[in-house]
Amino acid sequence: MAKKNKKQHFVPASYLKAWLDKNCPTNQTPYVWIFNKDGSNGRKRAPENILAETDLYTVINKDGDRNLSIEHGLGTLEDKFSRIRNSKFKFHRELDDDEKIHLCAFVAAAQIRTTKSREHHKEQWGNVLKVADNLNEKLQGMSENQKNDFSKISVSSSTDPKFTYEQIKELSEKPLQKMMSPVIKSVTPILLKMDMAILCSNNDQKFITSDNPCIWYDPEAYKNPPLFRSVGLINKFIEITIPISPDQCLLFNWQKIGGYLAIDSEGVIRMNQRQIAFTDKEFVAHENKTNLEWFKETEMPDDAWENLNKPP
Repeated sequence: MAKKNKKQHFVPASYLKAWLDKNCPTNQTPYVWIFNKDGSNGRKRAPENILAETDLYTVINKDGDRNLSIEHGLGTLEDKFSRIRNSKFKFHRELDDDEKIHLCAFVAAAQIRTTKSREHHKEQWGNVLKVADNLNEKLQGMSENQKNDFSKISVSSSTDPKFTYEQIKELSEKPLQKMMSPVIKSVTPILLKMDMAILCSNNDQKFITSDNPCIWYDPEAYKNPPLFRSVGLINKFIEITIPISPDQCLLFNWQKIGGYLAIDSEGVIRMNQRQIAFTDKEFVAHENKTNLEWFKETEMPDDAWENLNKPP
């Protein structure tokens, strides 16, 4: 029998349907427009046929069975999100508490579930695995006395997370399968505490989305030294954005910015510039049209750390 649920979307097809081209002929399968990151190679594709991989989230059990619990769980979140978008966001209505929980879980999943996220965490845990392998190699060359002396050295505290070698190996090989649930459970409650705005375009400029739709961004990070520009949920100025249709984009923040807010054409262009900057390989639009402004690289501001710390 053919395996079920082999094609698994790292950007949900149901989410992408908001970008369907309204000018699609009635005799054709509905499609969106997908472009390379640089704006080239625009082509029309059905949402079901893009931004997916085979068994991306499938867990293969020891007996060889395919565990699809992650795929099914994500499917539930996608269905909840689609209902919220169609019944609430579209009509500028308030969400109830249950809807807010499901929305925040969907956004948390959107950030961790992509192939870009997978490759990032593979690299991070791969580096940890290399350290463990190097340490194991050194231990193999030690005498028993040296091993005893080494075992007395501890640099960790009782609160540090501890991982076995096999756990680190699993995280480096299948980070999404191991990290998906813990990340959603830890990020969702924080998103619920943040202010949430729905940016609304009432002009000719429309929001695009991409293969990395959920972005964590700190607009003040450029003022810090390069090594201290990582973005975390506790960052005072963090902005978590995810377009939800060509007309609307979610914005989570700590700056008391909330509700349905109209955004002008320049604001939409800036958000699309950010979307392109964080795109991995491809972005999606509702029409066969791009804007040169999306691809412009912004200059480093005068008050950037680099400009204020130039050598004499």
